[in-house]
Amino acid sequence: LGLGVLLEALDKRVRNQAMLSSIINAKPLAVIPVIYTQAEIRRKQKWVKLFIFLAILFVLLIVILALIHFFVTPIGQYLIDIKKSIGSI
Repeated sequence: LGLGVLLEALDKRVRNQAMLSSIINAKPLAVIPVIYTQAEIRRKQKWVKLFIFLAILFVLLIVILALIHFFVTPIGQYLIDIKKSIGSI
């Protein structure tokens, strides 16, 4: 996270109208908007869907583990059993 913040601070690219105005001390005559292609939009939607799927999967895993912990056997007991079985190998 710290490396990302440092790299962003060191990046000197102009990213928007306000940055350009502060560099040249004048307002630009025109600003060209970013235009995304259909392929770029589909690619972004694919990544968003994947992220949502993984987030839902993670939440379900946590819920299942919590249900096992509270209604079957505490998770710590499973860890102790695993440690014993590894130690006996």
